[in-house]
Amino acid sequence: MLINKERAGRIMAENGLDALVATTPENVAYLTGFWILTHLRHRVRQVFAVVTADDLQADLVISRGLADAAIAADTWVKTYRLYGNFYFSTASLDNGDAEAKRLMALLDSSPSYPAAVDALAGCLAERGVARGRIGVDQGSDTIGLGRILEGRLPGLSTAPAYDLFRQIRIVKTAGEIDRIRNAVSVNESALTEAIAAIDEGVGENAVAATFFNEVARRGGLPTLVCVGSGPRGALPNVTAGDRIIHRGDAVRFDVGCIASAYHADMARTAVLGKPSSKIQIYHDALVAGEQGILSTIRPGVVAGDLFHLGVDIVRANGIPHYERNHCGHGNGIEGYDLPHIAPADRTVLEPGMVLCVETPYYEPGFAGLQIEDVVAVTETGCERISSIEQKLFIV
Repeated sequence: MLINKERAGRIMAENGLDALVATTPENVAYLTGFWILTHLRHRVRQVFAVVTADDLQADLVISRGLADAAIAADTWVKTYRLYGNFYFSTASLDNGDAEAKRLMALLDSSPSYPAAVDALAGCLAERGVARGRIGVDQGSDTIGLGRILEGRLPGLSTAPAYDLFRQIRIVKTAGEIDRIRNAVSVNESALTEAIAAIDEGVGENAVAATFFNEVARRGGLPTLVCVGSGPRGALPNVTAGDRIIHRGDAVRFDVGCIASAYHADMARTAVLGKPSSKIQIYHDALVAGEQGILSTIRPGVVAGDLFHLGVDIVRANGIPHYERNHCGHGNGIEGYDLPHIAPADRTVLEPGMVLCVETPYYEPGFAGLQIEDVVAVTETGCERISSIEQKLFIV
């Protein structure tokens, strides 16, 4: 189970909520373990998960056409509630394998409803919160779900809950950190292969394709593939193009993937041949800034204070004009979880928070340089989950 039950119960109580309804792929997965790529691609698909304050094991509302994905997933669902029509022939069921029989058993045994909102309203009523106050995750809500539910259940009141989910998820469980470790392992293995693919005459597209292929080969889904060489590396959201990599070029990688529903996000810089003194000095300054942040992370430290520390160190070590809007962010079932290592974020770090710490530098006409690592806050400091060397790679 991924959900931080203690934190969820406390935040629900503080906000006077009897139940939470998840609508986004991320929050549904967080409550149930159900994650399917088509839900991520088609975010308005009506998939809901419900937990109540007195029972944090979720009910899952899905269409009958998603039942096969439910039995394939490693879920911890209390009750599946199916809606709509989807047709399977049972002509060969007697000869079917165990998976086919489990699918039909789920279809036959689960409560069924005409439409998604019918299933959700029925779930809330049966779980005893038809007259309660619930939080509705508005992150993938395109139909005014709270208003519709209040019309169906006159004693019900609703409140937006997407930000509450983010507050609950800010401290990771051990199961979540295990999934992040796996995603980081996939990501940095693919990044290592992509760096090794750099060569004279090779284009950015070929290097990016290496990353894509290696992530997929290891069971992940690429979600962030910024690969830019020379001056193109200074484009923050660069998409690999036809540009050929030349000797002396810096190649900036800001890459990420999803594995088992969890994100990894890392950055490194490589140079084909000998780097210029400017590239080396500037990159060393960025590494010093990142290292300064990493060495300061511990419970009780304020996220915004880490930002100022990192910027000051980069300036003192070779880039006196260095400016940033943030030096990192939370990482988890969303690529940008809370907190943010940014000036206005006064979040106090706690054990179990997972952060991407980064010090990028973008100078149009020159290059982009970046280093970024994934770390978990521990009882006494932080543990670096990513293990790839923290250096300027010379290819």
